[in-house]
Amino acid sequence: MKYYLGQIDERHGEFECSITIMFKKEGTEEQGGNFHDILARTWYGEDGKDYADDHYEDIYWNGDMTYTSGGFHEISKATFEELSKKRVFADLSDDPLSLEIEEMEGKNDGDL
Repeated sequence: MKYYLGQIDERHGEFECSITIMFKKEGTEEQGGNFHDILARTWYGEDGKDYADDHYEDIYWNGDMTYTSGGFHEISKATFEELSKKRVFADLSDDPLSLEIEEMEGKNDGDL
């Protein structure tokens, strides 16, 4: 099991913000990154719509704002557990929509 902190980056016109989340995932760092991307895609409760231009792959729309997965970093189990106890960041390890999409796309197998 690997433990991660990740960011969801939002842009509302000229205003930008990053929301930090945490999650745990079996497998490689690449599989953790794939799940982080799915968490970003489903950030507003449904599968996000890609930006129309291929140059902006993995940027999603919600009304007049965009969002994408930002950076993510592996952390220790002890750090993850301490942050969980203190509820510093939302733990999205068991997000049902993201897990469903991951399963449908086979991304939990590392098949990209």
